[in-house]
Amino acid sequence: MGRPLGDADYYVRIEQNGSTIKQQFMTTGPHEDERSSFSYDTSAPENTNTIRGSKITSKVLSSDGSLVIDSSGEMRGHAFTSQEKWTLSPDHKTLTLVRTGGREPETIVFEKQPDSAAELFTKPPRSAKEVYKNVQVLDVPAPELIDAMISYTRALGVRCDFCHVQGHFDQDTKPEKKMARKMIAMTQGINRDTFGGTQRVACWTCHRGQHEPAREPAQ
Repeated sequence: MGRPLGDADYYVRIEQNGSTIKQQFMTTGPHEDERSSFSYDTSAPENTNTIRGSKITSKVLSSDGSLVIDSSGEMRGHAFTSQEKWTLSPDHKTLTLVRTGGREPETIVFEKQPDSAAELFTKPPRSAKEVYKNVQVLDVPAPELIDAMISYTRALGVRCDFCHVQGHFDQDTKPEKKMARKMIAMTQGINRDTFGGTQRVACWTCHRGQHEPAREPAQ
């Protein structure tokens, strides 16, 4: 794989009903809890899913007994293409994924698990505070944390290292991170006290792609 899993486990669950295929992915471990799902219709000319808030368009076809998914889209302002090739072994005990289009090709071999393993996908995810280090104000499920972080980078027009020390995301070294906590608490309070808990105010409300919000209308 392109990155080590460490002590985490990586699961995929695939369900097929006629021309409809649903994929569910889950990475779970002491300090990781990520989940994602994708749906495809093999009879459709193309399919649309979402990854990290970005729309992904895919074409699905069968080739030499394998399922091939060709995808394209834009991620963080950069266009990309990728291909996934799924091949089931003749004895149905392993499922091999070959993924290309990234920095390096990935090959992942999944071993068939007992049917009881499907229950993992029905359990509610742990909170971000349980999984990640030093999460103080974001009381969200762990799989939603990264999406929240990406929304902040888009709202402020910055990268992760604007607030975080690269490779040490739990550290509080940068003052921008401490200010971000205050701003998150502020928007949470406004939504709670003014809008009955409905999220009507977010970082984008004021920042609009700038790390310093404008004080006056543009001339």
